[in-house]
Amino acid sequence: MRISRKLRLWRALVFFFFVLYPNPLVLVRSIEHISQPVADPQAVAALAQTLPNDPARLIEQAVLPASSPYASTGRRRGLPWYFPTTREALAQKRGDCESRALR
Repeated sequence: MRISRKLRLWRALVFFFFVLYPNPLVLVRSIEHISQPVADPQAVAALAQTLPNDPARLIEQAVLPASSPYASTGRRRGLPWYFPTTREALAQKRGDCESRALR
């Protein structure tokens, strides 16, 4: 039996959405976060007060190891990709490159 391209594409999409993202709302929220990132100064206000008034490199050295050790998306959320909000990145206390960029 020969499977058409449309059917193969449909099966791949079903796999992507229902196996990799059992809750499709997580993917929708992630797309919203990346398409319209929201700055949330209140989420980082307490952390910002503890930062040294030095160049960016010193701030990065002070913040990232303490507040966001690196962890891949799969280890953090069990998903292949997710773009978190600033509040989510701070609450998880670890993150991948997107999470660390938000801090």
